[in-house]
Amino acid sequence: PRDINTMLMILIELIDSDESGDGQKNIFTVDDINDKRFLEKYSNYLLGEIKDQLSFYYSREDYEVFREFFDYLNGKVNFTYEDFIEAYNEFFNNLINGERKIPDFMEKPNKFLQLLYELNILSYRERPDDENDRSSFIHWCFRERSVTNPAPKIKPNLDYSIHYGFVNALNLGKPIKNLKIKSKSNQ
Repeated sequence: PRDINTMLMILIELIDSDESGDGQKNIFTVDDINDKRFLEKYSNYLLGEIKDQLSFYYSREDYEVFREFFDYLNGKVNFTYEDFIEAYNEFFNNLINGERKIPDFMEKPNKFLQLLYELNILSYRERPDDENDRSSFIHWCFRERSVTNPAPKIKPNLDYSIHYGFVNALNLGKPIKNLKIKSKSNQ
């Protein structure tokens, strides 16, 4: 409910700022939800929620390291396990080379993948064994969590997708070519 209230407040704010002055209130349309300004504000709100959640347990520096990881996905919203491991290894090596502290939640790739799943930043897809069946089963932690399964686990070696609400704030969605991220010691 809080996310929906936030969406409505952002939409009201944007419509109020665009009001033509004719005294009539506009209504929300799909175009309002797809508006770049709305998507950016909502994406930043969602990332702020993650920052608040991580800040309860971890330092600001840990959050900054967490946030930096997404640069290593090179703009990918959808990626394979192999893509994730490649991004993680490059990121991890740059942290080590830069003599930077590695947050506890990033010590191992599968531990970090599990955190991303628990934070509902990403989902995973399972596909049926039948190669002719193009359907897939999409798993989100919030949907899998229940009284009988309070801590659902992510499955490795599958395909993953970043929640569309985070795309703008994490600067994802567009491939980044020839991106060489330098560690602090190389700068």
